[in-house]
Amino acid sequence: MTIRKNVLIFIMGLVCTMSVSASGTASFQSGKQKQSTQMEYLDANTVRINMPGQENSYLLSTEGKVYTVSYRDDRPIVMDMSELRGMMSDMDEDVMDNFNERLLHVKKTSSKRTVAGYTGDVYIITWEDSKGQHQDKVVLSSHPYVLEFRDAWMTFLEVMHYSTSGELFAEDSVAAFFQNQDKGVLAFGNEFQMTQLKRQKVDATRFKLPVQPMKMSNLFGVNSPNSKHKQSQASKSDNNMVMNEYERQKQRQINKVKNKSSRKVDKTIDKAVDKLLDKIF
Repeated sequence: MTIRKNVLIFIMGLVCTMSVSASGTASFQSGKQKQSTQMEYLDANTVRINMPGQENSYLLSTEGKVYTVSYRDDRPIVMDMSELRGMMSDMDEDVMDNFNERLLHVKKTSSKRTVAGYTGDVYIITWEDSKGQHQDKVVLSSHPYVLEFRDAWMTFLEVMHYSTSGELFAEDSVAAFFQNQDKGVLAFGNEFQMTQLKRQKVDATRFKLPVQPMKMSNLFGVNSPNSKHKQSQASKSDNNMVMNEYERQKQRQINKVKNKSSRKVDKTIDKAVDKLLDKIF
């Protein structure tokens, strides 16, 4: 389908069918370890996910793209997640399909539940992934603030999924179900639970990229006829360094989105990358 080849048109159409979003902040726990994540949103298309335990690392979604932003010795490094597709053919497909589980059945119960101060209806959903079928309770609310969060969060997930897989969510996926409801998600089994949600003014400067994204094709000589003649041994080492940093950041950020990553960082690798980064900057 043509629409699946044009993520920007899809997302803009999706946002138009949602509520008009205002800025706000949210905190939620995810995964069995109940990892806490902080999110800020200027509108449905402009979202910042602050990485737990990483003060100067975050994901930024704006204008239909997702970027990773990190700092090394106070020097910003920005990478475009959409370039991952052409550079990590060995990536586990399960990572790309993380938010694309198939929804099998939905049942609304008579129960209600209050989460983070907002009351919602309890649903039981049955969904399927590569490991088999699962059943979870989901809490959905029609509160305007929850809908605003829903718009920003689901658009972020859609762009993130497209950036790493080149595909949109399947029409029968759990994510598509959440997108198409006139309610927002407050809790989803052990995968997600809202802990705080506020509609408030957010500083627009926090959604600006500190520097232009690295062009990985330029760094690695892709589509550059003269690159072999121009590239010295030193620049090759720099390129290897950038690839190492790129892969490290890519895996770290994707693992954070999957909520299955370890909070420990390999200090030895970090020190080696730091030294190599000095050569570029």
